[in-house]
Amino acid sequence: LPAPQAPERNFAREVIEHTQETYSTVGHTTESAEPTKEDSAREEERPAAPASGSSRRPSPIAKRDGITAQERILSYVKSAEYLSTQQIIQLCYSHLTPSAQAPAASRDLRQLVDAARALKVQPFGRGNVYYASRTCNPTTHNLALRDLLVKIFRSEYDIAEVNFTLDLTTILPDLYVCFSAAGGLTVKTLWEYDTGTEGSAEIVKKVSRYKAYPEFSPIVCVVREPDRLVQLQSALPDAPLWFAAMSEFTTLKDPAFHRSGNPPCPLFEPDAAAAANS
Repeated sequence: LPAPQAPERNFAREVIEHTQETYSTVGHTTESAEPTKEDSAREEERPAAPASGSSRRPSPIAKRDGITAQERILSYVKSAEYLSTQQIIQLCYSHLTPSAQAPAASRDLRQLVDAARALKVQPFGRGNVYYASRTCNPTTHNLALRDLLVKIFRSEYDIAEVNFTLDLTTILPDLYVCFSAAGGLTVKTLWEYDTGTEGSAEIVKKVSRYKAYPEFSPIVCVVREPDRLVQLQSALPDAPLWFAAMSEFTTLKDPAFHRSGNPPCPLFEPDAAAAANS
């Protein structure tokens, strides 16, 4: 088949906001008076606050209306290179009732493949993967990386770039995600997905190479299960990494990210409005 034509509109930044209504919160801060002795005493009685996330905070996605499910699918697939049916459902149809999600996704995907010829499909594992490029070579590991990317997409942050093949000369991270931030700045993040097949010694060697790239922060190691997380934290107590178990978070705003023995917290520090509303 001929290569699909690119969509006329670019929705790379608009499409992720469709989850914002489900997850976003709005709060406000109030000006406080000078603390009294009673206030100071109460402060001392309060438990310590959990560790805060990375001080580099991405900008949120601006809410925009009028983006269709098919337009969202095309933009997500373009960013991810390919996605499974279930990953597309999580991104574009989670607002529907569970019984309506699969039929709606099937209808739109069929139209994009058969009628619009904007996507291609190929079987993989127990399902299908969808892609817009000439070829697609999915692997079990790389499809699991897309599960992680789905969680990142659903976090309501403004994503400027996604790259699965970033070459840092001394190390090849599994995933690079660059977020847009206030003032025209960016937050460059690196991700490792650990399947548990490598020994701790090999992980230690890999992690040590990340110290040469301070411009990337945070660097996150995601594991499948919490037991593996505990194992790696013990082996890497001083590593410049955040750790999280895939099964313990849905978005980057969940308090599931560990570093340096501190209590788990969201990956990024919440903004003032979100903090006041929590």
